[in-house]
Amino acid sequence: MRWIALIGLLSLAPGLATAQDVSDDGPGFLAELIQDSLSGAGRDVRIEGFEGALSAQATLDKMTIADDNGIWFTMQDVTLDWSRSALLSGRIEVETLSAKSIEMTRLPQTGQTDAPSAAAEPFSLPELPVSVEIGEITADEIALGAGVLGQPLAVSFAASLSLIDGAGSADIQALRIDGQDGRFDIDASYDNATETLAILLTLDEGANGIAATLLNIPDTPALALRVQGDAPLSDFTANLSLATQGVERLSGQFQLTTAGTREADDATPVDRDFSTTLRGDLTPLVADEFDAFFGTASTLTAQGTAFGDGRLDLTAFDLATRSLGISGALTLGTEGWPEAFDITGQIGDRRGTPVRLPLGGAETTVSAMDLSLRFDAAAGNAWNGSFDLQGLTRPDLAIAALTLDGGGTITAGDGVPVGRVDLDMSYDASGIVLSDPALAAAIGTELRGDIGATLIEGEPLRISRMRLIGDGMDLGVTATIAGLDAGLKTDLSLGGRVANFAQFSQLVGQSLNGSGSVLLSGTVTPLDDTFDLSLLAATSDLQIGIAQLDPLLNGNGRLTLNAQRDTIGTRITDLDIRTGGLIATGDLNITPTGLAAALDLTLPALERLGVGLSGAANFKGAVVQDSTGSYDVEGALSGPDLITNITARIGSADGNYATTARLTGRISNLAPYGGLVGRSLSGGATLALTGDGTLADGAFTAKVQSLATDLSLGLPALATAMRGTGSLRADVTRSADGRIGVQDLQLKFPNLTGTAGISTDGASSDAVFDLRLADIALFTPEFNGPVTAIGTATQSGTSPWRISVDATGPGGTDARATGTISSTGSTDLSISGSAPLGFANPYIAPRQISGRADFDLRANGPVGLNALSGPVRISDGRLTAPTLGQSLEGIAGTVQLAGGTAQISLNANSSAGGTLTLSGPVTLGGQRNADLTLNLDRIVLRDPQLYETTVGGNITFVGPIAGGARVAGGLTLGRAEVRVPSSEISSLGELPEVTHIAPPRDVVATLGRAGLTTQGTPPASEARSGPGYPLDLTISAPSQIFVRGRGLDAELGGQLTLSGNSNNVIATGRFELVRGRLDILQQRFDLTEGYAQLQGDFTPYIRLQATTTADTGTLVSVIVEGPATSPQVRFESSPQLPEDEVLSQLLFGRDLASISPLQAVQLAAAISTLAGRGDGGLIGQIREGLDLDNLDFTTDEAGNAAVRAGKYISDNVYTDITIGSDGTSEINLNLDITDDVSGRGSFGADGETSVGIFFERDY
Repeated sequence: MRWIALIGLLSLAPGLATAQDVSDDGPGFLAELIQDSLSGAGRDVRIEGFEGALSAQATLDKMTIADDNGIWFTMQDVTLDWSRSALLSGRIEVETLSAKSIEMTRLPQTGQTDAPSAAAEPFSLPELPVSVEIGEITADEIALGAGVLGQPLAVSFAASLSLIDGAGSADIQALRIDGQDGRFDIDASYDNATETLAILLTLDEGANGIAATLLNIPDTPALALRVQGDAPLSDFTANLSLATQGVERLSGQFQLTTAGTREADDATPVDRDFSTTLRGDLTPLVADEFDAFFGTASTLTAQGTAFGDGRLDLTAFDLATRSLGISGALTLGTEGWPEAFDITGQIGDRRGTPVRLPLGGAETTVSAMDLSLRFDAAAGNAWNGSFDLQGLTRPDLAIAALTLDGGGTITAGDGVPVGRVDLDMSYDASGIVLSDPALAAAIGTELRGDIGATLIEGEPLRISRMRLIGDGMDLGVTATIAGLDAGLKTDLSLGGRVANFAQFSQLVGQSLNGSGSVLLSGTVTPLDDTFDLSLLAATSDLQIGIAQLDPLLNGNGRLTLNAQRDTIGTRITDLDIRTGGLIATGDLNITPTGLAAALDLTLPALERLGVGLSGAANFKGAVVQDSTGSYDVEGALSGPDLITNITARIGSADGNYATTARLTGRISNLAPYGGLVGRSLSGGATLALTGDGTLADGAFTAKVQSLATDLSLGLPALATAMRGTGSLRADVTRSADGRIGVQDLQLKFPNLTGTAGISTDGASSDAVFDLRLADIALFTPEFNGPVTAIGTATQSGTSPWRISVDATGPGGTDARATGTISSTGSTDLSISGSAPLGFANPYIAPRQISGRADFDLRANGPVGLNALSGPVRISDGRLTAPTLGQSLEGIAGTVQLAGGTAQISLNANSSAGGTLTLSGPVTLGGQRNADLTLNLDRIVLRDPQLYETTVGGNITFVGPIAGGARVAGGLTLGRAEVRVPSSEISSLGELPEVTHIAPPRDVVATLGRAGLTTQGTPPASEARSGPGYPLDLTISAPSQIFVRGRGLDAELGGQLTLSGNSNNVIATGRFELVRGRLDILQQRFDLTEGYAQLQGDFTPYIRLQATTTADTGTLVSVIVEGPATSPQVRFESSPQLPEDEVLSQLLFGRDLASISPLQAVQLAAAISTLAGRGDGGLIGQIREGLDLDNLDFTTDEAGNAAVRAGKYISDNVYTDITIGSDGTSEINLNLDITDDVSGRGSFGADGETSVGIFFERDY
């Protein structure tokens, strides 16, 4: 209403100003005077085109009213037709006040509102010094914006007003002219003398009208409102009715009566009784979902007395709907303080079903609610209240029960006594369920607490306690809050403790842990925007889910600071943060003319970071802004072997923040920082960067210079190339339009040099580079000479980078890559060339390879091996493995790449004899799964001191190469000669071991390739680790495994199975004795049992036994047992005798004491043979010379000599011939039908013949 009155006065302003100022100052002065008089805080009035100030008709072209947010009211083409002469008789007579248009785009920004008077004042019209009579007020169009009444509105306006001698009347009509049906009429009058009030208000709107929209009535129906009354205030009755769609929805009556009578000139306030009754069916006026709450009958009744001295007695009021009931009484004293109240309320459904509350937004239901408030000053100053809510449910929240209980005291203020209200209440919420998991975890399912407060008339509000207790947290607040005149100044103390920050993890989106407490105290004045606060926080084992910071926060932590804001500025002082791994201090001062900030951060124990660093690190920094708006920045970082400094001058905003900066740094040892980048680093480096630019547009120029010594970045090849002292320099620029350039980039190391240049504006880019490695011999001694790479790269718009790179090197190395690479990393490249296989030697040492690889590849897709396709052709390859004693020659074939898989097809020849092929696919990603087959064809395996054989068969390798692939297959051994070596001790004694003292590098490399240390011994075996490779290999040799040496001549056959895995090989099965003998000084013993098997180190382990009866009758067993490299011989007898005694009886048929000196010598020779210091003898040399598998000379008891010669005709057919000195002879033939079944036959010179089938199986 204040704004409507203001607009009316503004309309009269031209006339009033003219009437009261008839000087010749002119309209300019008057317009300015009116503007200044009507403007105020938050209100700016402007007048344009003011004319006719001294005439009976004044005009105004335009008048605007603005607040802090701009113009909200505009009135144009205003005309005032009035009578100046009427002023002489004390009257303002306006015949016509008109405006062509009035526009109100929004409601004005409101200022402070005066508080209502405590005492009641009787209604009356203002007594003006002049009478006012306005015959006609018209506006062709009044336009209201959507922000005023909820939708745009345009109406025509006509009215007449009069106020004469305390009697006033108004007749106002408004008619919508924007195509909508709507009319508002009010005809009202009041006379101070008779206290008679007459009012007739009607509002009629069609569908979608303003009133229905503002009341949010469903379907915005046509609406009609009527208020009518005409009677003295001593007995006044007004009737009200509201209808929609022509049907009355709400009706009621308001009555006002005066107790007693008074004289006409008596101004003493009177007591007035009032009553009101409203009833109706509100369901058509609310949304359908609220019908159950209101029902078909809603009523509001109230009655009481407004006393002339300001007291109010609401003796009874009652609001009732189907689900709601609120009733009670209220008495207020003359100062507005309650003297008594008794208010009760309930929400519920008689059937016990939840009730939906008529609230906007999401559906809200309750099962029941009870409210009770009671106070009676006559019975004392205590008051009490309770609130009980059951079954609150919303889509985002559910509370099973919420209770609020308590009370306090009320002491009314009346004159000298000071009014006071005390509050002491507790609350409890249980069964809290939140739909937001993060909030649910933070708040929990129960909250409780209490509130204590005191409000004393004329004094600040004091909150003695406000406590919140929940799952794992306990928070409390005390505060004193002053009134508006003090800017709501608040002295507060807020403290609390959280048992585990983990409950807030989801809320902040970070994994939290630990416990803590906080205390915030000080003063806040919201209306003045000032504060003076102190913060103290403590944490225990704090974790914030950032692996790099958590170790620094572990243990006990503490944060303190003071923060102030006043008319001078804002300050943070005494900032101090201390945790188990971090110390930080600092301050900040911001004023209207500048700022100053400083920070000192120390990490006392870098070990906490877990990245291999040790010692301490410190950063000191400062920023100062001077009165010109420029900034000076300084910073210094120090750490293990590291010193870095930065200085900068940043200009003011007027100068686009022009900046000059310098950064210098030195790190003498990179090794401690390897953990930060996950690589092994070494060497040292310095850095100097100087530049200038403007931060506003990002333009800058900078020079970068760096020196490095023996730099290694965790890549051995790169470390080799960057060995020694080198430098890097470049000029880097960025223009205001965003083009970045790197010019004159130079890399200079003794072994590696290069130049490059880059230019880009974000839309197009160009780059060139030229790299040169001085000598490839740094990596592969087999080659020498430089390697060069020259390339270009261009890019325009969103198109991919187009690159072209050519590389050349020694040994016929050349490569070329052309094509495109997109910004997302997708490639379309052609890569071709050739290179010696010897480049791989540093990575496969001590093995070495030679030959050539020609490649013609295509890269199509994201960068990676999966994008490659095409062949790599291998030719003239040779692979040597010193520990195997042989090499693979003639390696040739193709590796075909496609779809992330390499299809291998290679073949090779063994230098010792035989061929092999390798074929199958290997995936290039992940664990590199393989399905390979290795085919061996008569590959010769040879240990010159131990064995020689051939092997054939297939081995498959299926699964991940990185570990876990299954190795399976079958191998068949051909004829095998296992030599039991002679003793290593010669007649000159045992040779001493050779120890290399300070050997040169090439000698160490040679020893390494031979599998020896500088001590001349194999390196100590290390426990195998890793996932291992499952084994399922079968090694088969049915016969022809010959074990010879130290008097032994035996043949074995059988089968082995290797299982387990490569870290723990399990060998099962063995090679069993087929036939054999043991020769000692012309004594021959047929072997009766024996076997050979593999042990953990894969050295053959043999056990052979010959049993015979000596001439003395002693049963003698000769047992040869142990590793094939050094078997041991022992003698057992029955009865048990010393070994030398057993050997004497075995060789000479007599005890040791009875042998002759010659026999003693023969005994020593036999022992020498068994110890391995003999050789195969003459017979062995003849056998080898005749290419026989067996050759033996024997004598029988009669002294007849015989010779026996045996040979394998095929793998399973063996024959031998025996010819005696007495003219006898015999031929034997053995045929192995299966592993268990054999056929044997013999034919003698005496005509004796035999044939048999034999079944044998070892258990």
